Amino acid sequence: MKTKLFCFIFFLLFVSKTTLFTQNIDSLKKELGRAKEDTNKINTLLLICAKRGTINDSERIGYSKIALQLSEKLNYPKGLMRAQLSLGASVSNLGKYDESLDYLNQALKIGLQGPSDKIVLADIYNAIAGTYYYQSDYSLALTYYLKGLVLYEELKIKSRTASAEYNISLIYYQNKEYEKAIEFINNAHHIFLQLRDTVLIAQAISQLGNINFDQCNYEKALMYYKQSLSYTEKLQDKSYSLTNFVGIGNILADTRQYSEALSYHQKALEIAKNLNDEQNIAISLMNVGHCLAYTGRVADGVALLHQALKLSRKVGIKRSITDAYAMLYEIYEKENNFMEAFKYSKLYIALTDSIFNEENAEQINSLSSKYENEKRKKELALLNIELLSGKKDQEILHAKVEEKNTIIIAIAAGVLLLTISFLLFFRGQQLKQRNKHQTEISKQQGNTAIAIIQAQESERNRIAQDLHDGIGTFLSTLKINLESFEDSIPNEKKTRYKSTSELVDKTASELRNIMKDLSSEALQENGLVGALQELADGVNRLGNVRLHFLSHGLAKRLDTMVEINLYRVAQELINNCLKHARATQATLQLIDHENMVLLMMEDNGSGFDPQDTKQGDGYRMGLKNIRNRISFINGTLKTESTLGKGSTFIIEIPKQST
Repeated sequence: MKTKLFCFIFFLLFVSKTTLFTQNIDSLKKELGRAKEDTNKINTLLLICAKRGTINDSERIGYSKIALQLSEKLNYPKGLMRAQLSLGASVSNLGKYDESLDYLNQALKIGLQGPSDKIVLADIYNAIAGTYYYQSDYSLALTYYLKGLVLYEELKIKSRTASAEYNISLIYYQNKEYEKAIEFINNAHHIFLQLRDTVLIAQAISQLGNINFDQCNYEKALMYYKQSLSYTEKLQDKSYSLTNFVGIGNILADTRQYSEALSYHQKALEIAKNLNDEQNIAISLMNVGHCLAYTGRVADGVALLHQALKLSRKVGIKRSITDAYAMLYEIYEKENNFMEAFKYSKLYIALTDSIFNEENAEQINSLSSKYENEKRKKELALLNIELLSGKKDQEILHAKVEEKNTIIIAIAAGVLLLTISFLLFFRGQQLKQRNKHQTEISKQQGNTAIAIIQAQESERNRIAQDLHDGIGTFLSTLKINLESFEDSIPNEKKTRYKSTSELVDKTASELRNIMKDLSSEALQENGLVGALQELADGVNRLGNVRLHFLSHGLAKRLDTMVEINLYRVAQELINNCLKHARATQATLQLIDHENMVLLMMEDNGSGFDPQDTKQGDGYRMGLKNIRNRISFINGTLKTESTLGKGSTFIIEIPKQST
C-alpha cells in the first residue's frame, strides 16, 4: 500500500550544480552595487541567483525579476531567457507549478526562435521536466528530460548528461520499472565517479538504496543508505543527508522498529524545515506521524498526517497525497475505525489509478524508444558527414599531388629524385628493422613477466597445499589426540587443557587464513567478483574493520593476468588498511566502465602523506608491490590521502592485458 518518496530534493541539487563560480556572494553583491545598467549587470544578477545556500527562493525571485526587467529594457534575449529560467525554477520550489511553467515556456520560446545557447536551452528542458515531475506527470517529464539529455550528449557535457540520466532513472523508479531505473542510475554513477563529485556520488548511491527498498531488499538498501551517509555527513551542507535519513527511517518502520525509525524521520523533518522545503516537510510530517501512531501516540500521529495532507494538497504533490491516504487507512484500520479506513482506502485507490495507468506506462516506453532511435539517427548523420568530409579532403589532396608532381617533373632532375628515393628507402628499412627488434624485446619482456607471475602463483598454490598437507594434518592429529585425553585430565588442570585446545584451534584458523591468502583457488573457481566478496567476508568476520564490497556491471570474466593482479592488489590494499591505517570502516568497489575496470578502495583511517618517504618499510613495500602490479597490466594508480582523514586509492585497468 505504501509508496515512499525520497527523490524530490534532487532536482534542485542538480540545477544548483550546473554552473560553478569562483566569486563569493559578497563580492558579487558589491559588484552589483557598482554596475551600470547594461548586460554585465544582468549577468551579475543571474550569477547571484545561481548561488545555492546563500540566498533563499524569495530573494532569488527578486533578483531574477530585476534581471528580467532590465533585459526587456535593453532588448537582451539571452538575459530574458536566463532570467525566466531562474524565475521558473525558483517558483517551482515554492510549489507554484503553473506560474513556473509560464516562465519556463516563455524562456523556451525565446530559445527556439533563433540562435541560442544550447546549454541554457537544455537547462530549460530539464527545469520544465522537473516541474512536471513534481506534479506526477511522468510522461511529460520524461519527454523534456530526454530532450535535455540529447543536447547535453551532443555538447559532451559529462556532468549534465549524468544529471539528466539520473533524473530519467527517477521516472522509471516511480513507474516501478526497476531494471531501466538501475541502467540509467549506473550510467550516471559512473560519470559521477569520473568527476569525483562527492555530492552526486552520494545521491546516486542513495537512489540505488531507494530502488532496493522498493523491492524489499532491506539489507542491501540499508547498506547503500549508510554508504551514501558516509559521504554526506562529511559535507558542511547537511541537507544532502535528508534522503538517507528518510530511507533508513522507512526501512526501520517497515521492519516494525518504530521508535528507532522516529529518530531518523525527525532528523529529516528538521533539515526540511531549515530549508523551508514544503515538499519534504510534508513527506517528513507523514513519516513522523506514522511512527507516532505505531508507538502508542495515535492522536498525535493522525494530527500530523492531516497536517501533511493539507500541505501536500497546497503544493500539489499527488504522490505525497496518496502516501498520506495509505497511512491514514492503515492507522484507522488498526484502531478498528472501519468507516474512516474505508474512506481513505477509496481515496487512495482513486488517486493512485489516476497517476499510474497503462496509457502513462506506454507513453513512457514509447518516448524511451524514440530517444534511442533519435540518438542512432544523430550518430549515423555524424558518420555520414565525416565520410563525405573525408572524401572531399581526399579529392583536394589528390589534385594538389598531381599539380606538385607536374612541377617536380618539369624542374627536378631524375638523378636527384632517384637518389632521394634510395635514401628514403634505406632509412625506412633501418626504422622497420629497429621497430621489429624493439617489438621482439617487448614481447620477450612481457612473456618473461607473465611467466614470473604464473610461477609466483604456482609457488603460492604449492606452499598453500604443502601447509594443508603437512602442518594442517599435523594440527588435526594434535587436536584429536588432545580430545582423547580430555576425560582423564584432573579438574584442577581442565582450564589449562581448554586453553591449549583453544590455542590449537586458533592456530588452525590462522593457518587456514594464510593458505587462503596464498592460494588463488577462490579466484579460479568464483571469478574476481566472487573472490573479492569472499575476501571482504573474511575481513568482516575478524570484526576489526567493517569492509563493504560493491560490484557494478561486471558480468563476464576478465583476462587471467588482469584478474590475478587486481586480486593481489586488493589483498595488499586491505592488508595496509588492517595493519597501518587503523580504520574502522572501508569500502572496496569494482566497476565495469566501457573498456576499463575501476578498483577503488576508501577508508576512514589515519591517512598518510603521499610525499613522505619516511613511511614504515612494510607500508612502502606494499605500495611498491601495488604500483608494480598495476604497471605490469598497463593500469594507473591515483592516491588521495590526508593525515587523520582516511585514504582513497583509484585504480584503472584495461580489460585486456597486453
